[in-house]
Amino acid sequence: MDTTNLNNLRISNDFSEVLIKDAFKQHFEDSKIKLNPNANKVLCKVMKAVTEEACKRAVYEAMKTNATVVDVSHFEKIIAQLYVSTLI
Repeated sequence: MDTTNLNNLRISNDFSEVLIKDAFKQHFEDSKIKLNPNANKVLCKVMKAVTEEACKRAVYEAMKTNATVVDVSHFEKIIAQLYVSTLI
């Protein structure tokens, strides 16, 4: 299996800073807690990096089975390893 093109895989994703801020605000216990704009930008970059890594790993899983379409089952196979790699 040729995986050399995986590093050249382009994935387009952008996370709205408003979306990220609102998502995190929902989990703040104290309504007075604010998310610093710089922290919000970093969170957007982290979300983008995690999403790109998940997509690349799912594509790799699809390639291993000669699938022509990446589906949910490919993402299900990589979720655990993605979670572990974010803890390291």
